[in-house]
Amino acid sequence: MSLQRILMSILLMGMCLVSNAKVYSVKFEGLRLLTEEKVESYLKIPLGEELTQEDIKKQIKIYYDTGMFSQVSIIQKDEVLVIQLTEQPVIQKIEIEAKISDSELRSSLSQLGIIKGELLNERNLEEWRVGAQGSLRQSGFSQSKVTIDLASGYDATVIIKIKVDTESSTRVGKIEFEGNTKVQSFQIKRAIRSSEP
Repeated sequence: MSLQRILMSILLMGMCLVSNAKVYSVKFEGLRLLTEEKVESYLKIPLGEELTQEDIKKQIKIYYDTGMFSQVSIIQKDEVLVIQLTEQPVIQKIEIEAKISDSELRSSLSQLGIIKGELLNERNLEEWRVGAQGSLRQSGFSQSKVTIDLASGYDATVIIKIKVDTESSTRVGKIEFEGNTKVQSFQIKRAIRSSEP
């Protein structure tokens, strides 16, 4: 029997053991700030029933989708399901470099739970970045750009550095007027030029 067949047999036996195994208790490892009750509220694997690989895959996805964890692994030790979690870092500080109102930006960040002392949720932070950039562009800053840099802080914390560039401007090369039958285009263009600062 080849080494490849032996390894495949062992793998299949392991999968069969997992798919027919029952779990009667859960143990959480790696929690620093979150309580077991909070994390257990996301647990969807029913205790006392057969556990499948699909159950484990779904549960891992559920924990990642919360945005609270950077790593999730689930293993079974006898009748105990061991869920190993690495929490996202805590936000130590938010630094904003912008020529527009800092308070409006901070207010919109806090609406998504992105504030000092909370766990970093990178998905919410990216959602905010895209929304802020879109809002700026709709407000006339058509070339605006919002960038975010995450720097490690002390003791499992993170510093969020946000830069909002509204300096970039759009240059109009040509203006064409359509549908106007009473005033000639050159007269409208002259009126626009004379109203420039």
